[in-house]
Amino acid sequence: TGHNVANVNTPGYSRQRVNLVTAYPVPSPWGPLGTGVKVQGIERAFDPFITARLNEKTSLLSDYQARSSALEQVATYFNETQEVGLNDLLPQFFAAWHDLADNPSGTGERQALLSRSQTLCDAFNSRAEQLVQERQALLQQIGPTIDDINGHASRIAQLTQEILAAEANGHTANDLRDQRQLEISQLSQLIGVRTYTTGDGTLSVTLANGLPLVQGVLSWTLTCQVNPSDTVDLIWQGPGGTTELIDTNILTGGKLTALIQMRDEVIPRYQQELDQLAQDIIVAVNSQHSQGVGLELFSQTKGTYQVNDPAVPLATAGLPFGDQIVNGSL
Repeated sequence: TGHNVANVNTPGYSRQRVNLVTAYPVPSPWGPLGTGVKVQGIERAFDPFITARLNEKTSLLSDYQARSSALEQVATYFNETQEVGLNDLLPQFFAAWHDLADNPSGTGERQALLSRSQTLCDAFNSRAEQLVQERQALLQQIGPTIDDINGHASRIAQLTQEILAAEANGHTANDLRDQRQLEISQLSQLIGVRTYTTGDGTLSVTLANGLPLVQGVLSWTLTCQVNPSDTVDLIWQGPGGTTELIDTNILTGGKLTALIQMRDEVIPRYQQELDQLAQDIIVAVNSQHSQGVGLELFSQTKGTYQVNDPAVPLATAGLPFGDQIVNGSL
């Protein structure tokens, strides 16, 4: 009881109880004489099935929390409650075009349109840069998270070795097992894992694809690198220097899963959608603008697009918005 009370606030501690059995009786002239009670052993109040389910849900919760944190940050970049939101800037931009259409030669209207156009461009560029910075911030978290995963795996293997030594006399090392289970719980917050126990006190901890992080008293590590396509490669480093590239799409749960998938999948979609919106506006405005002339008629024209081979069709020359070019005449 004293041990349970002393550890009531200890993280990972499992309540322990003493198993009592009747002591072996001794012979007497009047028959077997009872000798009271004896301690058969001390066991933890521990349910492996419930613990496994709890670790699974904890891993998913950690994943959701990391995603929520990143999405909340991204949401601030598109805060439409402010006056510099795109919902406000776009109507102002098109309103400036409307004013210019009413008075094409007006200096004030022309300057106002230039100012609105620059403000809108700055807004697009600012949000694009913020998304780039958010991807960089997520990348900076991935390395330390992997270091924490490797640290927990190493400590699980070390604790397993201590458990085997402590239980060599046949008694269960309850406190060491609690410490090991705490390490597994903390590991599951960082990456989704599965655990398999054996009767001799050892266990294996594997990733979702079956690659082991811990096997008995041995542990393996993870590392990462950014590949040429600017996505994160997660690499398992096994025995004898063997390595294997992990498909991050199969990872489930944990902070690391959220960080990688937010950086490499979710935010790039936002970047693509923002770029597409900007490109659609550019094409529409340039197309309409090209139909008119300035205050003075053209005496000559000079394109701002340049091709390396004049014999190549413009639509396939690799020009920005080249697929939007159509035949025309001067």
